[in-house]
Amino acid sequence: MEPLHYELPEERIALFPVEPRDSAQLLVGGPDGPRLDVRVSDLPELVEGIRHVVVNASRVVKARLLFPREPGQKPFELFFLEPDQGEVASAMNHVGFARIRVLVGGSKKWRSGVELVHPEGIRALRVAQDGAVSTVELRWEAALTLGELLDRAGRVPLPPYFRRADESSDAERYQTVYAQNAGSVAAPTAGLHFTPELVQALESSGRSFLKVELHVGAGTFKPIDATDARQHAMHAEEVHLPRAVVEALSDGAPALAVGTTSSRSLESAYWLAAASLKNKTPLGHHLEQWAWEELAAWWDLQPGDVFEKRRRVWLHALDQWPPNQGEWTFTTALMMVPGYQVRTWEALLTNFHQPGSTLLMLIASVVGDAWQELYAHALRNDYRFLSYGDASLLWRY
Repeated sequence: MEPLHYELPEERIALFPVEPRDSAQLLVGGPDGPRLDVRVSDLPELVEGIRHVVVNASRVVKARLLFPREPGQKPFELFFLEPDQGEVASAMNHVGFARIRVLVGGSKKWRSGVELVHPEGIRALRVAQDGAVSTVELRWEAALTLGELLDRAGRVPLPPYFRRADESSDAERYQTVYAQNAGSVAAPTAGLHFTPELVQALESSGRSFLKVELHVGAGTFKPIDATDARQHAMHAEEVHLPRAVVEALSDGAPALAVGTTSSRSLESAYWLAAASLKNKTPLGHHLEQWAWEELAAWWDLQPGDVFEKRRRVWLHALDQWPPNQGEWTFTTALMMVPGYQVRTWEALLTNFHQPGSTLLMLIASVVGDAWQELYAHALRNDYRFLSYGDASLLWRY
């Protein structure tokens, strides 16, 4: 299976967002190709029949710490990836000390045993290195949590294809209006189109607005560099799924996934619950990249039974839910590729993604070869691409 490619002119990459957020263009389509050109603000009228709207409420961390060097020399950049151990939420509450995994800009010039010092009183010492990833111990004297420290001293982690420095406006704009707990190093970009008014419009029409958290990792920007996409090693990301969300979804009713991260959160939970049902074991805490294939073969999806099987899986998850726990935390390396059958939602709101990316493979898993026609239509009609770009509403039928 080859990676998917198309020609993306650099001038079509949106470097700044439109205002207001929901004025972005919206291409509606599916396996039969493009259907409609509208605006994100039209979403409530476009999703008739959808009962649940599921979003990723993870908050973006100011993940870039710049440590100055001698005058005239580029600073060292430490790009926060994840805690060295434990959950992201717990690590973000550490005060005075944290052991984290980072990418280091200028890594070769950081000599062993040398401590970096940040103007905000942060000291960094590299204690291990595994390829491009370094393990670093941070120490600081201020009575701040790691999350607060990064918010004060860090810079917004704009994607590398922006080719510009972050500006003050990015701190607010590269964040969804409903963001909760910090942990992502890239925005769940489909959610950037939502305004409080759009959320209210969706809720006031009787739909549930459900928040999950998938802490987006830097691996989301890693292109598929293998000639066979199945040889690509998918990065694992941490998911927090509230019990209240599963209770709402257990009616099996049609759902809209806002963003590829919401999609992968729901699909991953489905497969973990299906594995629990199949093997008569407790709910798992990690989904391997291709685990869905064996499970899909065990419980084949026949026409007309998607809602019933969905309901059964969510009810089983509730039956197996650990007592006195408000949320189910797990990690997922799920990779969705053409041939994958979506189990948990009917429509996906998503931006236009990079050539050769796992996200483009996910789009093809929803609409098949029609992704080419959809993207060609977007290019012909002045849609803006990538994180600050326009959006598409893709129906899986």
